[in-house]
Amino acid sequence: KTTEAFLKSITFSDAKRVFTKDLLMRLDLLNLAKLISRIEIEEQIIFLNDKYSLNINLSQWESFINEMTPEKEKQLTIFG
Repeated sequence: KTTEAFLKSITFSDAKRVFTKDLLMRLDLLNLAKLISRIEIEEQIIFLNDKYSLNINLSQWESFINEMTPEKEKQLTIFG
């Protein structure tokens, strides 16, 4: 919802391309992912698994977040 509100505030719905590459590059996907509660993630995983016959689990999401986290930030977390 935070991202939705941000995108609505900086785009024009009548434009030829509502979302441009430059606009999308401004989004910090890792930061947005960290804002989503664990419960919301679990609900979406269940929804996606049911709708698309997938077999996604929470540990895969956590692995994805770890892969997106820069090495420097990981080191600070370990020693901080």
